[in-house]
Amino acid sequence: MKTLKLVCMAMLCMAVSLVSCSGEDGETGPQGPQGPQGEQGIQGQQGADSPTVDFYFQNGFKGYEGTSDANIVSTGTGLNEDFVQLFYSFNGLATGERRALFRFDGIGDTITSQLVGEGQTCSDAFYVSKATLYVYIDSYLNATFDNLYMKVGFYGADDPIFVEEEVNWSMANVNDDWADIGAESAMWAGPIGSDDYPLLLPKGSGSAYGWFPIILPRSVVENWICNPDSNKGIRLRLDPNSDENGQGDLRIVAKENTLEDLRPLLIVETENINSEASKSSGSSTKELNWANLSYEERMAPLFRYLESKEE
Repeated sequence: MKTLKLVCMAMLCMAVSLVSCSGEDGETGPQGPQGPQGEQGIQGQQGADSPTVDFYFQNGFKGYEGTSDANIVSTGTGLNEDFVQLFYSFNGLATGERRALFRFDGIGDTITSQLVGEGQTCSDAFYVSKATLYVYIDSYLNATFDNLYMKVGFYGADDPIFVEEEVNWSMANVNDDWADIGAESAMWAGPIGSDDYPLLLPKGSGSAYGWFPIILPRSVVENWICNPDSNKGIRLRLDPNSDENGQGDLRIVAKENTLEDLRPLLIVETENINSEASKSSGSSTKELNWANLSYEERMAPLFRYLESKEE
């Protein structure tokens, strides 16, 4: 028994001796070479499309060549060159007028190809939040009338389609006449049901009046997009809404003009119905009163377009 205790004591003393006699730690060695790179993670899915998309239609911009514009004149033949002209005169006996027609073809295909997904209908995929036609007025004269209006009429589905090389005061093309002379519609489209969609012009005269915004009814433009056969264009004319004697005229840069940046420009602003932004806003844009838009609000889409072309 004593012998066993002595053996255990000897082993314990040896362990204590080994611990107390260990040497000091050496310096840290150099870092080893970097290991191979691990497998890369899977790329995340692309984020959802922006809830708003703007579309720009101007002859010469990104290959678009779908604009048609033309003059029609009550007496004689209208010119269809670098400018289209609106003219109104009354001398107490006779009225003389020159009116202008515009149409933007192919906008439905362009917009629906980007916004309407598989299994969706056009009307369920997006809203038209605003549509604006910008025309550049090269010169302007109203020295007579207290008020002079630009009246806008939107052709309906039953109207003929005008051909700019053939259209005149009584015929839309060589085969189809207008509902009445002066390119009258059989039934004007839009919320008013007539061409009494007035835009007040200032009194005065001058050259290089500049860009003039024409806010278009959203329902009309939505129909142009979702039912392309309804896109028969619009008519512009001048009217003082009175029997005053006098005259007024203005000249608009046409789509044939070499000044590409000043050609007629249609901007369609859309909103994705299924976007979270659209759902949260309750599509309040449909309730806005476009007639009360400020000048800055009317011109904002044009400024965005011009900025995009500088990028």
